[in-house]
Amino acid sequence: MRGGTCAAVRAIGGTARQTENEKQESRMRGRRPIPTHLKVLRGNTGHRALPENEPEPAAPVDVPDAPAFLQGYACDEWYRIA
Repeated sequence: MRGGTCAAVRAIGGTARQTENEKQESRMRGRRPIPTHLKVLRGNTGHRALPENEPEPAAPVDVPDAPAFLQGYACDEWYRIA
């Protein structure tokens, strides 16, 4: 029965080994931290100081073209949001 688990996992199409990222996630304890922008939107219920110099992701320089399957209003909405 030693190799039974691995054989069952392989039969499903998975792998019995954990990736490095999965190992790291399994070591983390407690709740995942809530991003600052969500704390601001929901109201800072904990009344703790929020970080002021948090890095923000860079905005893309160019707006990507709309996919070919979008037509009419959907295409207009693509460019309005992007």
